[in-house]
Amino acid sequence: MNTRRSLMLLAASALAPIGYAQTEAPASTPTATLQQMSAAPAASATVEQRAAKLGSLALLPADTEFFFTIPSLGASFERATASRWLQALNPDEDYMEDLRTDLTEDAFSSLTISTGAQSSQAVAHLMPIILRMAYGIEQMDKIDIPYPEETLELSTGDDSEADDEEDGDSLDEDIEDVEPTPEALEKQKQAREKQMAREAKRMEAWDKYRAERDKKQAEIMIPILKDLSEAPLPNVLAIIELSEDNAATAREGIDEMRNQFEKYAAEEATKRGITFTDGDYAGLHWQGIHFDGATLVKFLEEDRDSMSDSEKELAQAVSPGLAGREASILTAMQGNKLIISICTDPAKEIKLAKTPQESILATDKVAFADARLDKNPDLLFYVDKKFQEALSTAIATQLGSGKISIPGINADTLVNSYVDMLKMVQPAAITGIIWQDKGIHAEMAYGQDKTIDPNATLKLASMADLPTTILYGESISTQAGLKTSLAYVGHSLRQLASSFALPELATLWMGVETITEGLQGGMAVVVDNQGSLPADMVPAPELAQLQVPRIGFYASVQNRDSILAGWKTVADSFAKLQSKNIGIIGSADGPTSIFVDGKAMSLIQTDLNDKQLVISASQPLNKQIAETAAKATGTLKGGAFVLRMAPIKAMVDKDLPLADKMGMDTKEVREVVDVLDKAFDGVYGTVTPEANGTRIHLYVKEK
Repeated sequence: MNTRRSLMLLAASALAPIGYAQTEAPASTPTATLQQMSAAPAASATVEQRAAKLGSLALLPADTEFFFTIPSLGASFERATASRWLQALNPDEDYMEDLRTDLTEDAFSSLTISTGAQSSQAVAHLMPIILRMAYGIEQMDKIDIPYPEETLELSTGDDSEADDEEDGDSLDEDIEDVEPTPEALEKQKQAREKQMAREAKRMEAWDKYRAERDKKQAEIMIPILKDLSEAPLPNVLAIIELSEDNAATAREGIDEMRNQFEKYAAEEATKRGITFTDGDYAGLHWQGIHFDGATLVKFLEEDRDSMSDSEKELAQAVSPGLAGREASILTAMQGNKLIISICTDPAKEIKLAKTPQESILATDKVAFADARLDKNPDLLFYVDKKFQEALSTAIATQLGSGKISIPGINADTLVNSYVDMLKMVQPAAITGIIWQDKGIHAEMAYGQDKTIDPNATLKLASMADLPTTILYGESISTQAGLKTSLAYVGHSLRQLASSFALPELATLWMGVETITEGLQGGMAVVVDNQGSLPADMVPAPELAQLQVPRIGFYASVQNRDSILAGWKTVADSFAKLQSKNIGIIGSADGPTSIFVDGKAMSLIQTDLNDKQLVISASQPLNKQIAETAAKATGTLKGGAFVLRMAPIKAMVDKDLPLADKMGMDTKEVREVVDVLDKAFDGVYGTVTPEANGTRIHLYVKEK
């Protein structure tokens, strides 16, 4: 396939229908693809053009604060089936036909989920609580209490079963007696009493087990459920476009909702605050259920005598939050669209735009999609900046202050470090879009990222163009970004070092932090297919010619002395760890060998000067990286990533014959690599700092 032509067509095709202007794409190289991805999409579309492609959003009011939409599930599936990558995978035709039927006839045509005004803060508040709940459930699964049978066996010993058998035999013998003697009757009585005593003891043990288990579960979940009961509820709207048949079924279900509720659930549900409700809002008739927390609280108070201690404690904890809680779950139909609303005040919160001009499509909230409309987006989302503004506070209050417990880890320190990382990003709307065009594209944009240097250019991007390069990744961070990121990792490592009784790890990390202070912020990794196994690692003579990945690391330098001082600390720590068969040894300028199982293997070459640090397993690779960085003329900024299939296949094609000679079965490996190579050129990624934010673009590129 002519990638140059494809890139030109990509630019040219954007001219219709929305006038997207783009210069001619450069030659078909990985860096050309990265340049294309990092170029700011410039386009604007009319409301009508947006509605033609994103009609699923036409009902959302202009004050919508969040939306997630799949505009056309069937069309997305058809585009995927026509793609080169899916054809190369050669899926089963019957399976694909069944899947097509499931998606285009049995499932929904489009799906949109949104939240209304003032909901961003509520969602931000709920997210860490939900995370705590998930973690709490995991903790409950790890509660270790011996089962009662184990406890009884330990306490009663082995004689109990023998006694049971003896008593049983006696009972059988007694049953055979036509006229049991007084002694036999007494023996039967004693056996029954003994059996009843054992059963009572067993029941007592189970009651104790359940009480202890419930107590431990309550300790975990009650604080979470209390916070959940007090959390504000977002106003959620879901719009599901159905086929004609499914829409008819949905209408019948809604029409029968009242009868079904009154027939099967009304009596018990009403006691707990759940009643059927209906009403006319936003031009539609809605039906569903209404929840009144005060009624539920009253029911819990009246039912208190039947509760366990843990249940009473839970009821007491959540009652204040529930007492003032009201919510409704309502459904309505508009044509073939099933609309579901979760809200607290339907009259105020249920809003539907009457025309696209009154909808979110007429706002800048959808502008991020304009440049991709001609590609028929498969998925889009938008999150208002109020969400990010509220998230840091929500995380600090709902995850910090001792609200989560991680063995061996100071959770509050980790939470605070994570909040510090969030604060490095300027609050702004977060947008995302996925589309298919000669592969799969995913793009996300958010606020200005203070961890990224917006001015410096990438140094090693041209190495991605080398036919031998498997992997290239590079980013340029600010010093503040490095320190904030390392603080999060450092807290984790120091606490783990303490829990594993390895103080050398904590000292080692201090050295890493000192090294980081000497770095300027630019970092890159390059992996090519030109490596070979060191002589002392070759397992068999036949594998001496084996081609393996060769890894190189690059970092820009601002203070060489700081790096050397940090390395000394790292080296001293590794020297202490060598007694545990772990470590790296080297000269004063950097690492030279890896120490494994008492053996030093020369796998590392280090070159350090006042401008750059280069580490790899090969001096020629070090030289190549250093010279490329010194002569860099590229314009890419922020970060970039490339993983290419061609050099992987070239390496595998060279190595598999060696494996074949050794009698290894290489058929499966060969087939997998061949299929992937036929389907994919590679995976590309860019992180681009822009005037008003940051844009991430991921591209799984077809051959």
